Amino acid sequence: MHKEIFFKFINELNDNNVSYYFMRGFGKLPDKPDTDIDLVCKLPDWKKFTEIASSHLSLEGNVNHGFGEYCDMLYYPYFTPGESDGSIPNGRFRIDSYNCLHMKSPYHHFTTMWTLPEKFNDYIFDKKIKVEYSTPYYIPSKECELTLLVLRDIFDLQGSWKQKHIERITSLKAGCDRNELLKCIKMVVPNPEKILEAIEEGRFGDIFRLSMGV
Repeated sequence: MHKEIFFKFINELNDNNVSYYFMRGFGKLPDKPDTDIDLVCKLPDWKKFTEIASSHLSLEGNVNHGFGEYCDMLYYPYFTPGESDGSIPNGRFRIDSYNCLHMKSPYHHFTTMWTLPEKFNDYIFDKKIKVEYSTPYYIPSKECELTLLVLRDIFDLQGSWKQKHIERITSLKAGCDRNELLKCIKMVVPNPEKILEAIEEGRFGDIFRLSMGV
């Protein structure tokens, strides 16, 4: 039931040309999320997105982190309604939804949020990949997904790498175009060439320091 509700929701997004992609948590789709699905909606489509989401899903609170460079930084957690299903993480599909890319900011010792560059945000939408299924859905390109995982561990986790992220990055990097990956990293952090070398060599402990310009 939860899977059916989730894909009815995604189908309506597709039918209404709402631009979105799954940032994380899509590895076990179409059967279930990994734990939850992180979804980024293109800013001009946010109002339509929330209208559609509200007609299919349950919203359990929302957070406005304030204005960050070009928009308010919004986070809306949605769940598929109905009885809990023990075979699904959280008992149902959880869709953590964002109107832009925003993470913890190093400028205030990671206690506040800030947007990632709008250019990078838009680039991910330009490069997103369509996953063919009875109801298609969208994910980042390999290069964008890898960069997003690196940024997650830099900004939100301050270099405390999650093993599942290391494993995913390791599996992605072999299939990445090196120049394209470097282009993505350059949009967001300093020392992109050194960071790319650290990724290639598996020196994850060096990446946080390099991203802070050290």
